[in-house]
Amino acid sequence: MSIADKDLQRYRFLLMYDDERVMDVAVALREQQGQDWWKLVIDLEEGGYAISDVSQLTVYLNEHGGDLLEQPLASLVGPVFQKTDAVLEREATTVEEAREAAFDSDAQVAVILDDEEVVGVLPVGTRSGSPFDASLVNLAGQYAELPAEGLVSKRRLARKKKKKK
Repeated sequence: MSIADKDLQRYRFLLMYDDERVMDVAVALREQQGQDWWKLVIDLEEGGYAISDVSQLTVYLNEHGGDLLEQPLASLVGPVFQKTDAVLEREATTVEEAREAAFDSDAQVAVILDDEEVVGVLPVGTRSGSPFDASLVNLAGQYAELPAEGLVSKRRLARKKKKKK
């Protein structure tokens, strides 16, 4: 009983922390040559995860304007991101069980962990897109100059330091 790599590789995702900003998402998406159909997984400081498609964040940014770029992702749980209770260990579940758990979740996506690290997502449906279809990056760039590098949240830096030890 386990979820195979091939099952996880079908669905792309971007892991962010709730203290990071919308601007950081745009920078990370640009750096990874991401696409708007990718899932955004937000690691919540109080525990758990919230999820959305990048495209939903793009729509929200378009509706609310450039000031949203400075918003921490935590403030968008509810309007853009849905919490999921479908958080499963890869080795202890099957694809079918993960999809069933995702179906029962508000987010309609299961977060798959391996040793408490996010290694994939399994949504209820399927989705694909063209290479580097990142309208979030383009839209954010219309509102502000994107920094050369992003992703400097305290939680991300602390996690990197912890991994090096």
